[in-house]
Amino acid sequence: MPNEPISITLPDGTVKEGISWKTTAGQIAQGISRGLFDNAVVAKVKYSKRIGDMNQTVTNAEDEDDHAPEIEPGFELVDLNRPLEGDCEL
Repeated sequence: MPNEPISITLPDGTVKEGISWKTTAGQIAQGISRGLFDNAVVAKVKYSKRIGDMNQTVTNAEDEDDHAPEIEPGFELVDLNRPLEGDCEL
């Protein structure tokens, strides 16, 4: 996958720089605080621009479990070690 500079916007409006398909949400969390990283389980991500395409089908947890947590529209939950795919809110 292409490795291009990306912008990662945090809830407080701070923008962190990263590299698509290399930088992970876990790395961003660890850069903010070791405690944040240690207590995080998943990341909530909303992409504004994806770079590359894995042609991968992602199962919507809400389709499989009536008790799935509700998240804001447009956001998805991703593993902390999964590389970010492009510009996003985290």
